Amino acid sequence: MLSKNLIDAILAHSDEIVTRIVDAILTHPRTAYYHTMDRSELKKRVEGIFKNLGKALQEGAEGELRTIYLKFGKVRYFEGVPLADLLFALILCKTKVLSVVQKHVVPESSAQLYLEMQLHDTLAGFFDDLVYFTTKGYQEACEETAGGSPAKTHLF
Repeated sequence: MLSKNLIDAILAHSDEIVTRIVDAILTHPRTAYYHTMDRSELKKRVEGIFKNLGKALQEGAEGELRTIYLKFGKVRYFEGVPLADLLFALILCKTKVLSVVQKHVVPESSAQLYLEMQLHDTLAGFFDDLVYFTTKGYQEACEETAGGSPAKTHLF
């Protein structure tokens, strides 16, 4: 069980986290698609992800988040967002959240250090699921428009 204090620490820095994420997405070379996007629109999208992160930390709403991010991936596909740009934007979200947590959550005991490690694992899991279900939704939308499944490749 995550400490309420750790969750509150993340939520208390939500404005800082959202600003860092938006700045990174608008300037990183791997997110070129977003560079012309209106800052306030991008901020709304990032705030939506952050709101869902708060839900995941407090409630463990996995099924609901799965549905949200399948749809999120489909919508981004139909908007014409390149998958690589989309996924790297999500990676930037993850790295910025984790960096702010490391900066502001200072463990004062071994028990708190353990809770911080749990928080880190929970955050990483949230973003891993976010990437997976977004990609799955994107792929489903691609298959719907192509009228079937994509060509199978065997890389793994």
